Amino acid sequence: MSRKYAILGETLKHTMSPPIHARLFELKNREYEYEILEVKPEELKGKAEYLNSLNGYNITIPHKIGIIDYTDELDQSAKRYHSVNCVDNKNGRHVGYNTDCDGFLRTVRAMNIDFTGKILLIGCGGVGRMMAIEAALAGADLYIAVLESDMPLAKQVEKEIKAMKSDARIT
Repeated sequence: MSRKYAILGETLKHTMSPPIHARLFELKNREYEYEILEVKPEELKGKAEYLNSLNGYNITIPHKIGIIDYTDELDQSAKRYHSVNCVDNKNGRHVGYNTDCDGFLRTVRAMNIDFTGKILLIGCGGVGRMMAIEAALAGADLYIAVLESDMPLAKQVEKEIKAMKSDARIT
């Protein structure tokens, strides 16, 4: 039985998702269909019913936040980061995940990186924001380096971290 999946984004000419997923499904000996859905933000609502008919889909910019309105549930990392990059259709319930966080944390653990020391993060937008939060929550002395123009963003990330962990050490 063939299952249907897609990647959702606005501009996807660069995406490597189809060949990556082709190989993953091949390794699992599964039949599947995988399509590219280029959708402008103002068209997302009109695509929601179709998206929810799929077995699952990946999400990239600019829909990682907008798609939340069309999910039934969010996992913990998607809630924490208010960002979804995968939706799984679990018996008609559409569950949003943020696998960027999971991948980052698994890589850190696999490399035996100790987050209790000093950590330098260059930039703090998008995935960098997630890395900053995870490092601080793990107990790091976090140093965030940004351009002067990104100082408001860095201050916002610091505020978010302090709301989650008041004794976090951030410079």
